[in-house]
Amino acid sequence: MILKLPKDMGPEYAREDVPMNGKLQILGSANGQFVKSDYGPETKERDFYIFPYDMRHCVYPHSNPNALRRTLAANMDVEYNPITTRTAG
Repeated sequence: MILKLPKDMGPEYAREDVPMNGKLQILGSANGQFVKSDYGPETKERDFYIFPYDMRHCVYPHSNPNALRRTLAANMDVEYNPITTRTAG
């Protein structure tokens, strides 16, 4: 969950034509000729991303020392068993 994003991430040092400063990158493991295996959404405050625990992802650092970026990350174990969770009725 994106709680706070700075308006200015600072100068891009690696590639000015493809700025990745402070960006979220989600990397899939699919392959094939027409597969786009990475996803870099334009994040904004209050966005919420849910993805499997084993999906690779990263958030690139930003270079603005006076700006704060706040995110909330959590792992969740979801298990549904219709036999053990049913109610008598």
